[in-house]
Amino acid sequence: MNREEATQFVVRELGRHHNRNEIIVALCERMGLGWKEAECLVLEVESQHGRSIAARQSPIIIVLGIGLLVIGMGWSIYNMLFFVDYFSSQHNALSIEGALEIRTMYYRAGSLLVGIAMVVSGIVGSWKTISKFFND
Repeated sequence: MNREEATQFVVRELGRHHNRNEIIVALCERMGLGWKEAECLVLEVESQHGRSIAARQSPIIIVLGIGLLVIGMGWSIYNMLFFVDYFSSQHNALSIEGALEIRTMYYRAGSLLVGIAMVVSGIVGSWKTISKFFND
């Protein structure tokens, strides 16, 4: 395997989301390189061909990011509506209904935090992938 084939191999494998260490092992076996040399080659290819690697990775990451964003927003809005309803109406904590609603507040608060985390992770994941297109 020559240098050009190795570069294409690394771009293809990183584009398929394969583990960096497995790529390095494959380079060591195919090219007879040491670990440090293969690792430097992978880092060099990643820095030089970052845009093409991102183009190969982007469809699945962007779909997952947008999916997390949409589901997280829906989940957050659903749970926020519970809190808006609870705090805007008159509740008697001594009634059975009031006690059950207080009990479910723990579930709703956790669900709200999970929804917010989903929104943030969807934005961050999509942003990192999209920003690779614009970085040289």
